[in-house]
Amino acid sequence: MARLFFALQIPEAIRRSIVNAISPHLPRELFRMTPEHNLHLTLAFLGEIPEQNVPAADSALHGLSIGESSGSLELGEIGAFPRNGDPRVVWIGVTSGASLVEDLHGTIVSVLEERGLPFDGKPFKPHLTVGRCKKVRRSRDRRRSTPAPPPGEQEHSPGSAVSPAAAVRSMQKSLEGVRWTVPCTEVTLYESKLTPGGAVHTIRATSKT
Repeated sequence: MARLFFALQIPEAIRRSIVNAISPHLPRELFRMTPEHNLHLTLAFLGEIPEQNVPAADSALHGLSIGESSGSLELGEIGAFPRNGDPRVVWIGVTSGASLVEDLHGTIVSVLEERGLPFDGKPFKPHLTVGRCKKVRRSRDRRRSTPAPPPGEQEHSPGSAVSPAAAVRSMQKSLEGVRWTVPCTEVTLYESKLTPGGAVHTIRATSKT
């Protein structure tokens, strides 16, 4: 089985700039940041597919005809999933050029459907995942003796003065107006392998738009 997805690559200088901007706002005791080299904007996630179907995914990439969708997009909106309560995933959204990315997504999905390849059919919201909240373990004694804090303010990590939700709000305020321009000129097919140290993404092929 191979775990595959289509994505837009983020240029190295922009990845570095994003990491430098967000890292001061995501305490390591609360968040696990996406490694710089893994930053990408997913266009379509295929998931685990049989090895014999991998060539079809490769051909789907080279069969794309998306010249009218080339251009650039702007990243900058800071958000989190879920939107209410304690955040699990922290992301940077598209502030300009969303229709361009949505067109790319639609074109890729059409090609995948033509080839009978599976893909994640959830509603598409283009974003760049930059961090995930760590699960903070609390002892049984602490759970029994400590009243539950209000939603969005719970699960403080020992040694941390803020909650995950407060850290995200602080980052949103500090980085308001900060933008990154990303060229939308090629689509990449990645293979992702899950390891104890995290996901390792490998480029299988790239197609110019």
